[in-house]
Amino acid sequence: MDKVPFTVLLETEVEHPTLEVQIWHNLHNSHSWEALDLKQSSQPNFTVVQSQPNLFRTWHKGSLQSKKHSVGPISFTVRFRTGPKDGWKWAHDQTDVDDGRLIFQPSLKTIAEHEALPTYIDETSSDITVRNVPSEVPNTRLWSLTAPARGATGEKSGYTTHRFGRSNWFRWFALVRLWSPWLAPRQGKTAELAEKDAILYSFLRNDGLHVVLLAISGIDDVTTVFQADGINLNIHARNDRGEEGTARVVVAVAGTFSEGVAACMYYARRVVSGYAVVSKDDQQAIDQIKALAAESQVQNDKVGPTWMQSWNDSLTYCTWNGLGQNLTEEKISSALSSLEENGIKISNLIIDDNWQVCYPTTPNSNLH
Repeated sequence: MDKVPFTVLLETEVEHPTLEVQIWHNLHNSHSWEALDLKQSSQPNFTVVQSQPNLFRTWHKGSLQSKKHSVGPISFTVRFRTGPKDGWKWAHDQTDVDDGRLIFQPSLKTIAEHEALPTYIDETSSDITVRNVPSEVPNTRLWSLTAPARGATGEKSGYTTHRFGRSNWFRWFALVRLWSPWLAPRQGKTAELAEKDAILYSFLRNDGLHVVLLAISGIDDVTTVFQADGINLNIHARNDRGEEGTARVVVAVAGTFSEGVAACMYYARRVVSGYAVVSKDDQQAIDQIKALAAESQVQNDKVGPTWMQSWNDSLTYCTWNGLGQNLTEEKISSALSSLEENGIKISNLIIDDNWQVCYPTTPNSNLH
């Protein structure tokens, strides 16, 4: 049996010694709801943002038990009343918040048991070649998908669309292209997916698993994106070369969103690096590093190249986010001093005061 603890904080303008609070859920039958009574308790060790002063606060606790692998998603909400003779009030009516949902994730070993992509994606076009590839992230499953991309005709790019399919999902997240240089997040719980082209999709399934899709572009002048057609997803490729190219997509199944994204990114890095053009100077630097690594290998067998999953660059501060336009040396110095006083250490500074224009905006203005 798995126990799911609930803690409800109720804020009221007047004190009610006979408050009753319940979790209203459909644990045992998706079409039949029932109540879980919560007991009033002392304040737990939570940090709560106080919305209004001088409110009376009461805390209520309880636990919901379920056989983990025998139920699907569970919906729930909170209802309360000030006394036995009063009517129930519902959380979604008071706060405009939708019902909550509990998803019981299966053992991650089940990911390894289902190696075929159709387990997670239905109705994929036969034009798409699916290949199982090793993942660098534990407890994830990874597939490489390739499809033909029609070549360009003269100065007109070639465009090809392949049906990717659809997945059994509860909610989705996407990175879409607003236009060429800009990406933006989109998310939803409805059947309709993002209206704009996307380079990444992530689907949270009803079984708690995350299906992450990443379109790989920049190889042999082929740009690959995802396009939604209602609840279905398509792979759309643009080819700027005269000969037929290849659209590339990688799909990961993982227990968490971050693990799925990491698995896709690691594989995409391997694919792109295989096609990278290295300058003469960069190649000399790479050869020097390899030579040093080889020398160290003789002294220590543990020295060698490896992926650093938790590695990251140090912090960069961009003035546009905090200072905007009309920058001065005094403004920048003051901002940097404020960061230092608050213990925020940066190693890179971007000075950005808006788009550059190459002509005067007014007859008497300067170039900027």
